[in-house]
Amino acid sequence: MDGERRRVSSIRMEHVACDLCGADDTEPLYILSDVVFGIPGEFPVVRCRRCGLVYVTPRPSITEISHYYPASYTPYKRAIEDEKSKVLQWFRRHKLIARLHQVEQITGLRQGRLLDVGCATGLFIHEAARYGWQVEGVEINPEATSYARTRFGLTVHQGTLESLNLPAESYDVITFLDVIEHTFSPLATLRKAHQLLRPGGWVILVIPNWDSWDAALFGPYWNGFDVPRHLYVFSREVMVRMLKQAGFTGIGYRCYFSGYFTFRTSLRRWLRGRWPQAWWRPWLERLLDIPGIRFPLEPLFWLADRIGRGPAITFWAYKPRGKGKDDR
Repeated sequence: MDGERRRVSSIRMEHVACDLCGADDTEPLYILSDVVFGIPGEFPVVRCRRCGLVYVTPRPSITEISHYYPASYTPYKRAIEDEKSKVLQWFRRHKLIARLHQVEQITGLRQGRLLDVGCATGLFIHEAARYGWQVEGVEINPEATSYARTRFGLTVHQGTLESLNLPAESYDVITFLDVIEHTFSPLATLRKAHQLLRPGGWVILVIPNWDSWDAALFGPYWNGFDVPRHLYVFSREVMVRMLKQAGFTGIGYRCYFSGYFTFRTSLRRWLRGRWPQAWWRPWLERLLDIPGIRFPLEPLFWLADRIGRGPAITFWAYKPRGKGKDDR
């Protein structure tokens, strides 16, 4: 651990201004640490006094952030077919299909050219390809990129969206599924997505919901504060403004999915933060994994989604077709 602390202490941290309005006028919210992997470091979370964007500053530089994404990071999952449990296979595939149906419901498309930014090991676009979509991915992690290419034969571009020379006006849909909060400049990333979309093309984002009941209940232990991997948190008003500033229109949003998983994660963080040495805490955490324990809470999660207070929120918007041509 001493060696790890020395290594982390050498990581270059950078101070940044607000990505949305450019102001450097913030109010402090929390000073948080990496509670998922226990990698040493403290990360201030602030809110811009001018526009309300919540972000981390100072933060690790873009050349150093990979230190906080170990191989065990949850999105770097292996193929569904490699899962031993048939039940887990069904559950994982059902979740991917539900996300694809969400994309199809929002856009009205059943096929087209889809680019998934932050595609990890390619599970979502692999499933989309099975349903007839022409798919590509963007992934910054070289191991995840290699897995997606070799395991599924997918076209996955390694790097950030801004660093890649992808063809302009080439995609019908660009998705950011639990990704935009990880980017170093969400506004620049969304502007790049706007360039890559065909006129009338769609951008779809799934992000932690700052306006959720979970965020209000758990405060600094909320799952949305996954520092320093999550560099930004967006309220509905802030995300709408950012999408407009990036050139999008037709903006909508909705909470789609039941929130037990994120609720459980936030509850675990709260327990570990409040009672880190309690002998009974591990036993209580195990109770959260008992099959069926979520069902009594499902009506509450359903209600939270219906009124826009679920833990994750989906945004969508489209690129205008041009003056006089956009009839949506």
